[in-house]
Amino acid sequence: MAGKLQKFSSQVDLDLQFGAARFTPRSQYDENRPCVAVLTSGGDSPGMNPAVRAIVRGALHQGYRVYGIRDGYRGLCRGSDEDIVELNWIDVSGIIHKGGTFLGTARCEDFRTTKGRKKVVLNLISRGINSLIIIGGDGSLTGASILHKEWTGYVDELLNEMAEEEKSSGWFSKYWKDREEEIRTLQVVGLVGSIDNDMGNTSMTIGCDSALHRICTALDIISSTAASHQRAFVVEVMGRMCGWLALKAAVACGAEFVFFPENPTPLDWPQKVIDAVKKSVNQEKRSAIVIVAEGARDTNLEHISAEAVRKTLEDAGVDSRLTILGHVQRGGSPSFYDRAHSMLLGYSAVQEMVKGTAKAEPQMICVDGLFHTCTRTIAECLATSKEISTQVNEKDYLKAMSLRGEGFLRSHEAMLSLVTSKRKVEKPGLHNIALFHVGACAPGMNAVTRSFVRLALDKGYSTYGVTGGIKGLENANFHLMSWMDVDGWCPLGGAKLGTSRFATASKMDVKKVCESLKKYKIKTLAMIGGWDGYLCMMYLKKHANDYPFLKKINIFLIPCTISNNLPCTSYCIGTDTALNSIVEAVDKIKESAIAQRRIYVIEVMGANCGYLCSMGSFATGAEKTFCPEVPLTLESLKKDLDDVKESFAHAKPMALFFTTEKTSKVFDTKFLAKLFKSQSDGAYDVRVSILGHLQQGGSPSPMDRFLGVEIVAECMNRIEEYASSDRTNEFQVVGLQKGIVTFSDASQIHEEMDIQQRRPKHEWWMNSFSNISKQYAEWAEKPEVYKTD
Repeated sequence: MAGKLQKFSSQVDLDLQFGAARFTPRSQYDENRPCVAVLTSGGDSPGMNPAVRAIVRGALHQGYRVYGIRDGYRGLCRGSDEDIVELNWIDVSGIIHKGGTFLGTARCEDFRTTKGRKKVVLNLISRGINSLIIIGGDGSLTGASILHKEWTGYVDELLNEMAEEEKSSGWFSKYWKDREEEIRTLQVVGLVGSIDNDMGNTSMTIGCDSALHRICTALDIISSTAASHQRAFVVEVMGRMCGWLALKAAVACGAEFVFFPENPTPLDWPQKVIDAVKKSVNQEKRSAIVIVAEGARDTNLEHISAEAVRKTLEDAGVDSRLTILGHVQRGGSPSFYDRAHSMLLGYSAVQEMVKGTAKAEPQMICVDGLFHTCTRTIAECLATSKEISTQVNEKDYLKAMSLRGEGFLRSHEAMLSLVTSKRKVEKPGLHNIALFHVGACAPGMNAVTRSFVRLALDKGYSTYGVTGGIKGLENANFHLMSWMDVDGWCPLGGAKLGTSRFATASKMDVKKVCESLKKYKIKTLAMIGGWDGYLCMMYLKKHANDYPFLKKINIFLIPCTISNNLPCTSYCIGTDTALNSIVEAVDKIKESAIAQRRIYVIEVMGANCGYLCSMGSFATGAEKTFCPEVPLTLESLKKDLDDVKESFAHAKPMALFFTTEKTSKVFDTKFLAKLFKSQSDGAYDVRVSILGHLQQGGSPSPMDRFLGVEIVAECMNRIEEYASSDRTNEFQVVGLQKGIVTFSDASQIHEEMDIQQRRPKHEWWMNSFSNISKQYAEWAEKPEVYKTD
């Protein structure tokens, strides 16, 4: 390869993603600009490639020279020009959709020795590198911390061993002559790449969401064959020291039992798992799923194998089969979340490096919730991970799980309720809940309904399903829902209870609604929906003085819409599924576009909210994003036309433009396509792809499922709290902000609503993802950007 990464040759590889744009970074031709190296180490995970891509382009944007280390620490130790390769903008094109890591990863025994680490230091400083961004697990990050600690000593040794003649004519003179103090400091910034999600102090790691996708897809498929034969399936998933995958999969797919390391199972686990499986069979369910993490243990800390669980069930007379998913969980294209999340982490790593805070102590880019990054020291995060193991060994399981984060605890509590529930109401009428869907359909509505019904039964409450949305509420279309009524609803798209967009809040007959609620002695009204749900809640609150019965109940709204356009929550159920559908569709579209030298104008849903447009564009590497929040003008379109002409003049193979159905009344999707086509001069073709309702359909993603369960679980706790204290007249939205389930009063909602545009007044993503995407999708004026020095 003559010191360079092999250029990509396939059609997909030629795609210039992440804005595929031609960009000339500042200081491109400055010989003395600072240098940074990026490497991937440990087990590979989906999302590493998008992270590398973001790091390379972000560092180039900041004026750095960037080197990629092939095969992790082994490449660092070898140190040849084929192992440490300078990267440019185009070198990381066409990798955003690929699983694994194009840089490679490998174990390296040499790095464990002082001799090996000293060689690593030489290999770096001889190329002017004293900043390192590493993507890997706890072992890889520990190694980087050790290198940081020993760096100054190795540098001094190497400089003392150099002759004065070498210093004046060799690499030292070239890179460090006027920066001798800088050579003695190594900056280390870490990103956690692990499908197990096993690092402390961060909510999500690179690859864990994609792995959960593989598991849930497999479990959904297994469930159908299990039901056909009335069998139990024992499924082993990865997770040697962490049960995140096992627990989230159990919650997302409705498993009967789960074994995971942080909560060792009592010694009588054989009887417990038999009882759980037989309870399901006795409820007329034709299948049962038991999930076993590979690191599962009992309270004596003895390993529990998936085969031992299968044999236990078989000996109890349960027809059972064993499935070990293995490395299927590790491979494949990254999910939407692992693309967007990884690129955000990569961008943040570069910003941290520019600030220089990682010189004193190695830093790690963490996530609070889903997309809110923060920085913590690597030492702190490694210590938390170690503390979890300590707490398990000391049998403080609750403390161990709490160290995994709020979401882990919520999932465990919900799973515990679902497994141990009596599954029927012993005192009918104790507390009646009415549940209905409102507004547009969104993936995850059925999963939320299932959780609501079953968690209510666990509290001893009755849940009435209302069919037909608001009209069903007016016409008293109520039916009491049992445990088995919602069996199998987790993977189902759509809205089984039915909904209607046309029965708006302003046309609601409040008198008839109150009569229906009185008839069934409803004490809590729960709505699952989007913007129309907000309006419905506001309308009922407005008329509470006219209808005193409304002051005797509580009303809750669970945000569920693909548009993610609701205030008081950063995440709406259904959004993740829609974005995965968009990403999968666009990946296929790009292959066609590259073959034909074509621009595709992609229209997505979202109406006047650009969340789907912006995030879909970001995760697929689109060149331009036309959001409703940023008005289109003739001047901006003229610049876009000039950019397109320049880009295709330099043999650009394709381009993607994202827009929404309501970006502009004048410059709509078809107009944009005609405009760019009219100026093509035969250099490219232009096509429109309106993704339409495929964004609303399909099986809900694992994230939409398990977050739905966690939100409902917190809502049910709030319902129980109010019921026990006879507290009423509450109108609240149950949201999710920075990983914390929040409750917002209707008055607060109104203040944050842009009623005319049907979106929040302040959209959290506008100042983060939109700006990053724009920066990484700039168009260059010089084709020389693709050349290294």
